[in-house]
Amino acid sequence: MMDVAGSVVIGTLLLVLVAVVWKRSAAATHEFPGSSLSSDTLADPCPPEIVSRIFSDEDREFVSATHSKSLMKFFNWERRAVALLWIQETSAGIKEIIRDHAALTRRSHNLEFRAELSVFLQYIHLRLICTLLFLLVVLAGPPIVQSLALYVDRLSQRFGQTQEALEAAMEQRQFGSVDSD
Repeated sequence: MMDVAGSVVIGTLLLVLVAVVWKRSAAATHEFPGSSLSSDTLADPCPPEIVSRIFSDEDREFVSATHSKSLMKFFNWERRAVALLWIQETSAGIKEIIRDHAALTRRSHNLEFRAELSVFLQYIHLRLICTLLFLLVVLAGPPIVQSLALYVDRLSQRFGQTQEALEAAMEQRQFGSVDSD
């Protein structure tokens, strides 16, 4: 069994790692133009081709063929910043969807527990994966996580579609109950 001192050391190392990742990611996204997000400026989701390209190694190979260390360094910084910005926008879009859903459910009188639990679990799943993706991009770079980014993109788009379908069904039930009164 691990003693208390070992646990404290491991906990401290994990905290330091999280602090370093946080600092590096904050520096990368704050220096990148357009990285200040608000709910008013949320863009439409990127097409999967763009997401694939952001996390692709293809452009890196092209830039490395120039044999310019400064260009490669700038490219790596820029691509990491773009990837982190995409993750932030995707995460903000997911938060906006759940906020809209919560506002809609507060007005509804006939909620379905299973549907609400499903939406909540999808939301938690997506947020956890976005956090993991963010950390991996900061630590390892975008090309390492391309398949995970595409997975997040598909899930977040499906989450939005699920929300739209639930919204339509709830509004239909709400208007249906008004007509029958």
